[in-house]
Amino acid sequence: MVHPEPLLDESKRRLCLFPLEHADMWEWYKKLMSTFWLPEDISLDQDAVDYETKLTDDERYYLDNILGFFASADCIVNLNLLSTFSVEITSVEAACFLTAQAAQENVHAEVYSLFIDRLIKDNTRKADLFDALEKCPAIARKAKWALKWSEPELPLSTRLVAWSVVEGLLFAASFAAIAFFKTRGLLPGLATANEYISRDESLHCSFAAECLYKDHIVNKLPKERVWEIIGEAVEIEDEFVTESLPVRLIGMSAEDMKKYVRFCANRLMGSLGVPPLYSKQEATCPWDWVQLISTGGSTNFFEKKVADYAKSSLRKQTLEFNVGEEVDF
Repeated sequence: MVHPEPLLDESKRRLCLFPLEHADMWEWYKKLMSTFWLPEDISLDQDAVDYETKLTDDERYYLDNILGFFASADCIVNLNLLSTFSVEITSVEAACFLTAQAAQENVHAEVYSLFIDRLIKDNTRKADLFDALEKCPAIARKAKWALKWSEPELPLSTRLVAWSVVEGLLFAASFAAIAFFKTRGLLPGLATANEYISRDESLHCSFAAECLYKDHIVNKLPKERVWEIIGEAVEIEDEFVTESLPVRLIGMSAEDMKKYVRFCANRLMGSLGVPPLYSKQEATCPWDWVQLISTGGSTNFFEKKVADYAKSSLRKQTLEFNVGEEVDF
């Protein structure tokens, strides 16, 4: 028997924040607010030099695909947040988190777009990356998969699981890829942004999985359905990894990345309260330097302070990138 979901109960909708009814959601919201940062906190200067002089053609192709994916991905997440979850979930405390999350996603989208604009000189290539949903089949497939879970006729439980997968699994390989460049002393601005953004996305994922789904959803999905959703995402991520990693890089390979994706998938299943789908042999973290760069609900991100912000010229770059003018790509 399907019971009404308390999160959707219109009789519980309030237009006043206090007194709090969901202290747990409020705690998640306050934690989220404590992590806010701005694009102006990131310097791109050394990254532009590294991109031109220290990366191979294969590595630039690899990085371009990641930036192209992320430039669109955060806008897709916001489309779901603002058109469905923040409208239908009646808890005012949840609304605080979801709208703050949307503001963070805007910051992420701006940062990735600025990296594309600054690093990539070829105007045709730049235009293709800003239009990656149309130009890159692997990115388009990821976006299509995510968007299908925005349909409001789907049960809330299904959509919460799926969107925790979007932020907790479909971003994992890209975060690890950027972290790999950091181990080689490359792209320091992107590495710093990656730490902030992966921390943010970990919190977004954990709120959906551990708070809303695990603690508040009445009609939990059968574990087989959760496995099915996550299995689909793993297959899509495998395709993305194969296309975005055309050659082996020192210390990293597409095969290792696939194991890491399954490692993140198993950890996300734990956050959702279901047993793991993949064996320890096929779901491992191959690199000690990437233990924290994943979005499976780890609280370590929020128990340690990320490196001090590097104040930079990005504010000037943002002002110079006048979106009101026609840009010749």
